[in-house]
Amino acid sequence: RKRPALFKEFGQENAVFLMARLNGAAIGYAKIIINQTDNGGKNAFLAKLYFLKEHCHQGYGTQLMQRCLEEAAARGANMMY
Repeated sequence: RKRPALFKEFGQENAVFLMARLNGAAIGYAKIIINQTDNGGKNAFLAKLYFLKEHCHQGYGTQLMQRCLEEAAARGANMMY
């Protein structure tokens, strides 16, 4: 049985996944990639930000994006793009 592509992403060493939940149910997720820079620092790349259609345009994306920025900073990234 072939596994969905998302399962391969979970194996990425430098990937961080954040789940958005509402009343315990998953409504969206984000994936950020933390990379080493040439000068020894770190940066982060927002690779994915998805929400279920019925939860769009309600501010959840803004909240998850803020959480992504906080997580990237906590992991030593000085910028995210």
